[in-house]
Amino acid sequence: MKRKVILLSGKKQVGKDTFASIICANKKHPFFATALATELKDQVLYMGTQVLGIPKQYMQDCLHKPELKEKILCTQNFRDSGKPCTARSLMQWYGQMIKTAFDELFWVNTLLKHWVFDDLCTYHIIITDCRFKYELEELKSRLKDRFDVVTVRIKRKASLLDSDISETDLDLVDDSYFDYVLKNNSSIREFRQKVLGIRSKILGRK
Repeated sequence: MKRKVILLSGKKQVGKDTFASIICANKKHPFFATALATELKDQVLYMGTQVLGIPKQYMQDCLHKPELKEKILCTQNFRDSGKPCTARSLMQWYGQMIKTAFDELFWVNTLLKHWVFDDLCTYHIIITDCRFKYELEELKSRLKDRFDVVTVRIKRKASLLDSDISETDLDLVDDSYFDYVLKNNSSIREFRQKVLGIRSKILGRK
């Protein structure tokens, strides 16, 4: 059986990290959670602490705790958009700047160098932050020969609005594009049951 790779999509705060934590909790068929933004966060952490002078622990917390990603980091705003400098806006700006300067697949190429994609690894994989269709297409194309690649979209009525391209690129992509669509509009208990149901279906794929 091929190892599974779940490509997870959805707007901010719809439950992607919660989905991943539920998927990874069962050790019988272990999943390893990773993200396109893993390297991005490390670079933004350096920028925040060394360039903007933000205390390292606070910067780390704002980058990794969902409830702090909208906290203002410093008094400076982004010149063009007027957006306040938060962990999320800093990641959005830096992520796009690097892709514009070098290659739109920069973060995909960086992620695919991770040890978890090595042939001898036994983990299944979940990539928690697929925000662009071209990134989804590239990941599917480059992984399909070695892995069973599965796409999952999470939707939530109360998801927060954000006009950044990283939040809107998939808006016109129909649900039928994804292998599974999960609606997170109920309790955490019900959401957990839905996730476990999808996990079972994915592991049962030939």
